[in-house]
Amino acid sequence: MPTTVELSDDGDYVLVTQQGPVEIAQIKAARSDSLPLYFGSCDRALVDFQLADIGHLRLIDLDDLGISFKRDVPKCKRIAIVIPPKTDESRYAHLANAHTICGVETALFGDMEEARAWLLE
Repeated sequence: MPTTVELSDDGDYVLVTQQGPVEIAQIKAARSDSLPLYFGSCDRALVDFQLADIGHLRLIDLDDLGISFKRDVPKCKRIAIVIPPKTDESRYAHLANAHTICGVETALFGDMEEARAWLLE
């Protein structure tokens, strides 16, 4: 299923939802589609991977996704990533670390409300 991208109701962040196996091309297309949503003070993203699977991606693919994000979406400064329940979070942590190295503050969460609260701090 494709990645969906929309502006939150309050306009404070971009909500990215992924279902099924994550495909690099879909993620990169969604980034491009999201650029017009980062206007005014919107400089944050909430990424919902609860129904997604990144287990098939190589670590180098995750590195590329994390490192290229700041180049693709330069206005975004903070990302909250919601991971699937009962999952090995090491791959998500790897992705979050790649974002952080490139200057995007990133944290992992198991709950949408916790992620949203952190994102809006």
